[in-house]
Parts: sequence; C-alpha cells; structure tokens
Amino acid sequence: FFNAKVTGSDQTDLLDEYHSLSNKHDSTIIASKQLEFLYSNANNQMAINSLLYKKRHISKDSLLLFYKKLDAINSNSPKGQELLAYSKTISLKVGDPFRDIPGNDLKGVAHKLSDYFGKIILLNFWSPECPYSSQQNEKEFPKLIEKYNPEDFMIISYFIDTEKKEWEKLVEKEDANWLIISDLKGIKGENLSKYDVTGSPMNFLIDKNGIVVLSTDGYIEGQNEIEKAIDELLE
Repeated sequence: FFNAKVTGSDQTDLLDEYHSLSNKHDSTIIASKQLEFLYSNANNQMAINSLLYKKRHISKDSLLLFYKKLDAINSNSPKGQELLAYSKTISLKVGDPFRDIPGNDLKGVAHKLSDYFGKIILLNFWSPECPYSSQQNEKEFPKLIEKYNPEDFMIISYFIDTEKKEWEKLVEKEDANWLIISDLKGIKGENLSKYDVTGSPMNFLIDKNGIVVLSTDGYIEGQNEIEKAIDELLE
C-alpha cells in the first residue's frame, strides 16, 4: 500500500506537479511559487486542500480572492466552506484579549476559560495523532505543574479530535493531571476557529488580565519558551 501510485486523475497530476516545485526552485522562493501554482489552478479540491494546509501563513483577503475563483460545486463543498469560514474569522494576535471557549471534561462537567480569569492560563490544543503533542504532555507540562503555584497558573488542554475513546486512552497513558476539555467536534468546531487552530500542538499563554502574551506552534524539547514567559509574568 505504501508503495502504491495513483494514476489517471487530473487532480493527482496537479498534485504531483505542485510537489515537484520543491525540486525546481530555490528554497527562498518555493513557498511563493507553490502559492502562485495553487491560485493558477484554483478550481479543484486538490488546490483547496493544499491551500487550507497553508492558511495560517496567508492573509484572509488573499484566501477570499482564492475562494471567489471557485465554481458552485467547489465553493459549496465541505473544504470550500471550511475555507470561507476561516477567511471570515478575525485572527487572534499576541496582545489581544483571550476568546472564551466552553467545553466538557471527561466526566461531562462544563468549563469555560473565563471560569479561571485571574490566573495565568496555558491554553493548549492537542491531538492524539500528533507525536509532538504527546512529547509536550509527557515532558513539559508536568514540570510546569510542579514548578508553579496552582493559585497563579494552570494548564487547560483542548482535545481537537472527535473520538472520546481516544481521549480516554491518552489521558490514562500520559497520566495528565491538568484540566482537559473538548466539544468533540474536531478541527471544524467553532471553538477551534476562534484560535485559528490548524494543527497541534498549538499553545496560547494568557496572562492574569486575560491578554494573550505568547503564541507557539509545535514543540521542541528544551526550548522552554513558555516557561520563560511565565517567569516574566510572575516577576
């Protein structure tokens, strides 16, 4: 299966051509050449899906211009509607007030970010499919929990998948002792769109006044960017 090759599809041929750009151009212009290719071949699912993968690095106005190139079939498709919905959201930036999101824990108890206003909150979005999420859960979060007073700091993880059983397995496996919530609506849920979540792990550090002071994508062991930011807030 892993060595299989799909042939005979116009969209597959387009995807192959799109990927081949990485070998044809210098690394400094690959991204611009890929975007140029997608905008020139916009009206198909391959281009929409590839653009959604890059959406956090493209302006909302440019995404709307792309959407306007789509015909009725593609614009009304699930991916087309996902692109339109994302294009209309207002991006959250460092310095902005946090956006309140609700969710239930595994026991069904309802929580909201605003319930914990007055504490420093590390809002973490994670997925069972992401090994970097697991690394952060296992290596960084326990250290933060141990280091800081719970009156000052807490972690709220948001599970971005749709399968509760996977959530239960991972919590048990990783022995997470911080608050984890979800609406189990997955990546297309309204809560995730409020924070422009496109993957995992994504982290937002919110100060005691409810202001986002740090935003990070991914996890690199030993970087300690979040810990340093918390230390500065508590000085």
